[in-house]
Amino acid sequence: ILKTQSVVVLAVKLKKNANKLAKRTSQTLLGCVDVMKLGYVSRIHPGDHLNHVIFSVQGDCVATMHKTLLRFK
Repeated sequence: ILKTQSVVVLAVKLKKNANKLAKRTSQTLLGCVDVMKLGYVSRIHPGDHLNHVIFSVQGDCVATMHKTLLRFK
């Protein structure tokens, strides 16, 4: 489901965590970092805040965001 719905999942998380993502993206762009990866993780057990499993990682986020920002200049 994550591979086919990754855009939907990202949109929902963007809505809930827009400030955090904006801060991290700004830091990445200002620091001239070429790669920022977004990971989709989940807790192994809902009550366990220490152990997680990684579902997927997207690595082209900064390039996509940078191209989008350049269009608005």
